[in-house]
Amino acid sequence: MSGNIEKLGNVIMGQILTVNRSNSKTVMELGNINSAMALVPDHSPGPIPEGEYTVCRNAASSIKKDARVLVAWCGGEPVVVDAVS
Repeated sequence: MSGNIEKLGNVIMGQILTVNRSNSKTVMELGNINSAMALVPDHSPGPIPEGEYTVCRNAASSIKKDARVLVAWCGGEPVVVDAVS
């Protein structure tokens, strides 16, 4: 029974975090792309697996493993804007 209660709690917490992020402004921060191509923001929770973050079309060719990147948070969606050096 406690397993189901824990699952329900996780769903509710996820929804709370989603609503909270949707009310936020666009924020920019730096991060890294790790060896598994997951996004690891410097300050926000991560890593964010490949496919769960967006990459700007012009930046797509410069995003590689171990790249340092600029991330824009648009609501709750992380968007990799460009690689930085």
